[in-house]
Order: sequence, then structure tokens, then C-alpha cells
Amino acid sequence: MTGKLFDVHTHFVPDVYRQAAIAAGWGKPDGMPGIPAWTERGMIEMMDAIGIERGILSISSPGVFFGDRTAARDLSRQVNLVGDALKQRWPDRLGLFASLPLPDVEAALAEIAFAYDELGVEGIYLQSNAGGIYPGDTAFEAVFAELDRRQAIVFLHPTSPACPCCGDRERPMPRPVLEFMFETTRVVTNLILSGTLDRYPGIKLIVPHGGATLPVLLDRIVWTAGMMPNMTDLKQKAIRQPSDAYTLILLVRQHRDNCPLCAHLRTRRDFSTEVIGLTHRSLLSPNCAKNWMFFSPMSLISGQ
Repeated sequence: MTGKLFDVHTHFVPDVYRQAAIAAGWGKPDGMPGIPAWTERGMIEMMDAIGIERGILSISSPGVFFGDRTAARDLSRQVNLVGDALKQRWPDRLGLFASLPLPDVEAALAEIAFAYDELGVEGIYLQSNAGGIYPGDTAFEAVFAELDRRQAIVFLHPTSPACPCCGDRERPMPRPVLEFMFETTRVVTNLILSGTLDRYPGIKLIVPHGGATLPVLLDRIVWTAGMMPNMTDLKQKAIRQPSDAYTLILLVRQHRDNCPLCAHLRTRRDFSTEVIGLTHRSLLSPNCAKNWMFFSPMSLISGQ
């Protein structure tokens, strides 16, 4: 295989984040048995073993908001500074997707400015919902306008759904098993049907987990668009000439059979080749294919 591997789904768990999550009562996030172990050395050794040239760091679910907006503002700054320090120690190996203290829009705008102007981040980490508010909601309009102005790369990532009825009370299952897939689907659908992606075409999205359940639900999403007020034009636009929003979804259907990294990864017996993500734009190299493919357990991009 020629080219380089970029992992855009590299989670890090610094001590400041672990301690804050436990103190806030999130020691078992998303129904998991605990916060995963993480070390800087272990991360770099994993990258070397798999052949990843560069990883882009991000905090994972449940993010930095545990119910206290002031604490979220402080924690987002702390984890972004830790991520930047890691990036400075490994300038050729690591980048950073900055965390935002949403749902506090004013604080999020300030953190976007700090992340880009002071830290020089590669992009922004955005969860499927923050305090029950989903991207695409008008409450976050100012945030998306600023990200569009900066031509931002936005890495979407699921978290526990806002709906209290999700899951089985008698047989509770960690949310990453099922609900994360539906959260990914929910947030992308919301971004499309709200018209957010069409209003802000400068934003470049990374959608993890193979688009989750979007390949199955695509027809329903397009069909629904034609039934909703102010959505008919969006549906016709997609049929005549797919917009970026629909291009993102339509590419989900071809990612499993058009995978430049599969042959390489299948040669590694210790590595899963399940495709779990895609993006609809070239993010790191003008020579890359338009629809890059990401792979389990990370999201990998094939670059030249």
C-alpha cells in the first residue's frame, strides 16, 4: 500500500479529565464499567504498531459538560491545553480537535477563538448533543456560523442520547453498544433536515462509525424531507444535484465496497477491518480521494 495513515479518531484521557469526570459522578460514563485506561506512551506505541503516522486527539463521550456550565468552560480549556502540550511534544505525530463547553454558546465561541488563534488546532470536536441540545438546533446557530467562517473541520462523535426512555431498564446495556449508532444517525439527520449543512457549506464534517444506521435510513430521511415544511426544495435539490449535506449521506452507501485501506489492514491478523466511518471532503491532503474511509478501532484516512 502507498501513502500514509492518519487516525482522526484518537481519544485521549488525561488525568485532569479523569479526575473531573469522577468528581462530577461520571466515573462510569455512558453505562460503561469505568473510564478507560490511557497513557501517552501506550498511545504512541499503538500508533507505531498499527502504522499510523499521525493521530488527531479528541476527548471522548461524555465530553466536558457534566451539568455545570462554569465547570465545563474550565474543563474544556484544561483538556485543550493538555492536548496542545501533547501536540507540541509530538509535532509530527499528533494534532488536536478542540473541545467546546456547549451548551454555553458564548463560552464555546470564546473557546473556538482560543483554540484556533492561540493553539492552532486542526479542528473541533462536537458531540451528538450537549445538555440535550442537538447540533442543528437554532440554539447553536452562532457556533455553526463561526465554524463556517473559519472553514472548520468538525469531528462529530456520539454520546448518550437525551431521551430518558432509551434502553432497557431490566437489561441495561452500555450506550456505546447501540445508542451511539443511533445518536450519530440522529445528529447527522438533524443537521441535514434543519438545513444547517446547506447554510454553512464551509464546515467539513467527519462522521464516525460508517455513518452508523444512515445507510439503512437514507431513503426515509429523503422521503421525510419532502413531507416537512420548507423541506421540499431541499429534497428536489438533492435529486437534481446533491448538496454537500446529501453527498455526505449518499457516500455512505459506497464506502464498504470502495475501501483503499482494506487490503492493507487485512494483512494484519491483529487488526479489525470493519469499516466504521467516512468523510465527504478532502481534509488533510488535496491529493486524497473525495470520500475517505475510516476503520475500526479508529478512523483512518489514506493520504498521499
